[in-house]
Amino acid sequence: MDSDALLPSYRAQPAPNETPPGDAPPPNYSFPLTFSIGHNRTCAPLVTSAQLKGHLALLHSFVLLRFQIENASADILPPEPVPTDKDLPWIWFVGMAVDR
Repeated sequence: MDSDALLPSYRAQPAPNETPPGDAPPPNYSFPLTFSIGHNRTCAPLVTSAQLKGHLALLHSFVLLRFQIENASADILPPEPVPTDKDLPWIWFVGMAVDR
């Protein structure tokens, strides 16, 4: 059996009548107004879109802070000994924050 016969055909460019997968519009979706939690139903969503955006902004801030800590030069870090391994400065920083 020829090994090329098992492979699907491939084109670098889509055919003229094909829509590339990334260009297809998203499917229609209506967000549910109530949710099941155990045997109970909620009367509204538990969080608002503003609260969700705020939470995502907070997570983004933590990512930026972690990047700054892991890539900080020695002159801006405190005089305490800072670990030099890749993940250890962030773990050390979070540990100091918890202690405070």
